[in-house]
Amino acid sequence: MEKLTPCLTSLDMSKAPELKDADSVKEYCEKFAIDECKNFISTADQTISDCDITEAENQGIASIIDTMKLGYLTYCVNDSSGKMCPLTNLIIETAANGSKSPSVDEAKKVYIEDCMIDECNARLISLIDIVNELGTATNTKIESEYAPLLENYKNKKCEDIDNISSNSSSSSNTTNSSKDASKSGAETLKKFTVFSFVSLLAIYFTF
Repeated sequence: MEKLTPCLTSLDMSKAPELKDADSVKEYCEKFAIDECKNFISTADQTISDCDITEAENQGIASIIDTMKLGYLTYCVNDSSGKMCPLTNLIIETAANGSKSPSVDEAKKVYIEDCMIDECNARLISLIDIVNELGTATNTKIESEYAPLLENYKNKKCEDIDNISSNSSSSSNTTNSSKDASKSGAETLKKFTVFSFVSLLAIYFTF
């Protein structure tokens, strides 16, 4: 963690950033474009491995580092052409709408598109690892409802996200258990969109 200290001390993160449009996100991400943050950027997608984050003496700095990583991964990772990841756009739009939840179908389309883009796919997988690590460092229980979606990302089964979110295409032969699973999938996707990326990030953006 010592290699990341120069970045931590160089950035003014005394208050949570208000990221509600492309300009504010650009301004936020440009803060990391300094020499002191090169090591931070190169390891932003990695969990902390050089100390035990369950030890009280390490939890404070680990929480700060992981929170900054969450911010960087959520807003500053672009695709190969330099465009924002689809999910990043959704997060910004949701924040701009007062954290109003998008519909499951709207979220589904974004996740499928996001999953198909290599940089964005890898970003979400890393981000969830950091979220879980931060939960350990802060003794906070992190919800695991996003597990089915994460598996689709990891296995590059992006189109299968449609099956997670669909609960309306059931035939007369569909069993109750299948219907229940489909409904559960829809709620999973909706909860993941709103809480894991908007509310959760808002909570942890208190440097």
